[in-house]
Amino acid sequence: MPRPALKDIVDICHRYDVLVSTGGFLEYVIAQGSEAVGSYLEECKAIGFDIVEISCGFITIPVEDWVRLVEKVKSAGLKAKPEVGIQFGAGGATAAGELEAEGTRDPEWPIHQSKRLLDAGADIIMVESEGITENVTTRRGDVAARFAAAIGLENPDV
Repeated sequence: MPRPALKDIVDICHRYDVLVSTGGFLEYVIAQGSEAVGSYLEECKAIGFDIVEISCGFITIPVEDWVRLVEKVKSAGLKAKPEVGIQFGAGGATAAGELEAEGTRDPEWPIHQSKRLLDAGADIIMVESEGITENVTTRRGDVAARFAAAIGLENPDV
């Protein structure tokens, strides 16, 4: 999408007091290095995005690297929205059978990540639906309930 058209859409959202979030593109940018991440965040800010999604569904990085990304997003004047989940490789058009073959991780791990990221300044946590309610043969309401019990549902700032 051309930059002016994107900026127009963001501006329309802001006219109606709607916060605008990036998608998971940062996951691609991370592989290009720290300078690329800084440039990406500057461009997000210049376009007018309010929130940056920090998605890591297709790559694995240590929690402390996620923490540094949250801090970098916050220092750019943007809200940080890390995405956690129980299903590696989730997102896009991944078929249920592929995800099922991959298996899911214990929900305690993304719950732990979420707590650490919130402590580091994340404004909101996004829980990836794959492995819980999307592309599954049986919905995992128990996982959503565990997140809600461990993290809470309130977030007055976003």
